[in-house]
Amino acid sequence: MKKFVFLISLLTCFTASGDLAAQKKFLFQRAAEGDAWFDRGYYERAERIYEAVAADARKNKKNYRPAQSLYLQKLAKAKAKLGKLEDAEALYREAEKIVAEEGSISEVTRIQAINGLADVYRQLGEHDKAGKILGDTLVAQEELMGPDHPALAITLNNQILLLRDQGQIDAAMALVPRTLAVAKWRSVRMEVMKNTGDLHAKLDEQQAAQKMYAQSLEVRERWLWNNGFVEHKAEPLSHVEFLEAYAGFLLKVGETAESTRLTAKAAEIRARRGFNEVK
Repeated sequence: MKKFVFLISLLTCFTASGDLAAQKKFLFQRAAEGDAWFDRGYYERAERIYEAVAADARKNKKNYRPAQSLYLQKLAKAKAKLGKLEDAEALYREAEKIVAEEGSISEVTRIQAINGLADVYRQLGEHDKAGKILGDTLVAQEELMGPDHPALAITLNNQILLLRDQGQIDAAMALVPRTLAVAKWRSVRMEVMKNTGDLHAKLDEQQAAQKMYAQSLEVRERWLWNNGFVEHKAEPLSHVEFLEAYAGFLLKVGETAESTRLTAKAAEIRARRGFNEVK
């Protein structure tokens, strides 16, 4: 009888474990669906999916806690895109708190949450708050990861954006060499290059700006290819918006042929991906 009870208990344990694995997989797939809508610029649809995923993850905090921080950050990004900055602020704070309490979650996840919060404050115009968060985060990163870790580029890039918004272009430019030196991750490097191009353009340094935009495009296309976006014809809206902005810049500086090529490429992706549809 004892052996029978033991076997039943063991079977129940395995069943529960299997159900949990299936539930985690389902949430991951749902979050990926939200990512697909987010990449297409359908932020309201992405928001609804992320809200459902985050709600399910909250119901079982113990088992979903590591992933919960990521789901909350995804929801916060969608909220920020929709202009719901106060909601995004609260979500980023919740995500950062989870990471701080869970030692098993990577430090990079925490850095992303903190930087997301700082970016919300930047968009709200609360520059002092954003600056303090970014400054404290950078010091902590350097102590924990060393001065050359690629993750530092995330925080440095946000400092560049903050200084740009404050009109401190020279101070922002002063951060560029170090940021580019540590920006080894292509997803970050391409944004640093794009932002550096914007700074050169503000300083009316058109040749330098064009060089940085061209390098950003090269890194961006390599990143898209390596991550399967090109193969699956799933280029995100952010890539199209970059192409259109770069094309506009080229037109202003007289590079008509390349501007026309990029404009046509952006239009083709927009039409194929349905970016022009009513959302």
